[in-house]
Amino acid sequence: FYNPIVIDNIQVSLNAPLYTQYLNFDKALVGFCLLLYVVSRPKVVPYEQYLMVVGACSLAYAAAFLIALTTGLVQLDIKFPDYLLTWCLINLFITTYAEEAFFRGFVQKVIFDRISHKNWGALLTVLLSGSLFGLAHYPGGIVYMCIATLLGCTFAFCYMRSKNILTPIIAHFIFNLIHFTVFTYPFVLEV
Repeated sequence: FYNPIVIDNIQVSLNAPLYTQYLNFDKALVGFCLLLYVVSRPKVVPYEQYLMVVGACSLAYAAAFLIALTTGLVQLDIKFPDYLLTWCLINLFITTYAEEAFFRGFVQKVIFDRISHKNWGALLTVLLSGSLFGLAHYPGGIVYMCIATLLGCTFAFCYMRSKNILTPIIAHFIFNLIHFTVFTYPFVLEV
């Protein structure tokens, strides 16, 4: 695949490394195929389950940003650049969509199918799929990986509670949007 560059070597935050964003057709195609052929159709769940999801996401976002701020991974940096809409569209419809289709719709489903009958199967499923999501973010460093693990477990919990893949996709996108507009993006460059 030839993935064209949409945002090229932009310094989103003054104290951050240069950022490039691609229009990843291959990632979008994989996400689409997973959603079409692997991810089960949303089920109707009680409204209370969505309240749990909102509560879990709120706590996880607060913890993740607190960890990121106290470790120096990010700093406050409120911004609304002219390319924000482009970033949002790609992040929502390619990045978070494909990552959640893979980690929740595929990985989490496979883990759950194998261990759901065991004691603590649901909890282990959330922890394992969340940890794998965190490991995928290892190139960002240990702190970045730990934050991604916390969020991965939260998104796994959201999917398990809501039984709707759109829930972790939206939760993931909201976190990314807050990160992009309110904090150093992608992270503070170590000097």
